[in-house]
Formats: sequence, C-alpha cells, structure tokens
Amino acid sequence: MTEIKIDRWGRGLAITLPEDVAREFGLAAGQILEIESREGELLLRRAGRASDAGNTTVADEILQAARGRRLGGVALRDLIGDGRRT
Repeated sequence: MTEIKIDRWGRGLAITLPEDVAREFGLAAGQILEIESREGELLLRRAGRASDAGNTTVADEILQAARGRRLGGVALRDLIGDGRRT
C-alpha cells in the first residue's frame, strides 16, 4: 500500500499519484478520472470513453478488450507493464 499526501491547490485539494502507480494504470497528465464515494472509501476510475477519447492509448484499448483474459497464466496488463519499465 502506498500513502499519499493531500495538498491544497487553489481553492481545492489535490493528490499526487506516484509515477509507478500512474504507469501501472496507463494514466497521463490531463487525463480525466471519475471519483466516487462507496461505503466510506474513495474510488477512482477513468472517465467514460467519450470524455477521454483523446487520451486513450493503443495499450489502453488492448487492455480494455483483454480484461479478464490471460495468456499462459500471465495477465496481459502485466506483460504491457513489464514492457513500459524497460
């Protein structure tokens, strides 16, 4: 588990995602996320496809199509993540 600090940004509050977390989920500066409160926890997820279509990468589209599928026991997300680190 990674801890992050909440900072003030203008009249609002901001969090900074660690680079490894952003890379793992294919997030980039300017990308729109949705935030939801559910049972006392905060959930972040990519905004609907129409609103962030300009920020969608080919890797994101492949991951979306392959969600829940495995190749030789390895998740496609893990294979792509390993490729980003090299």
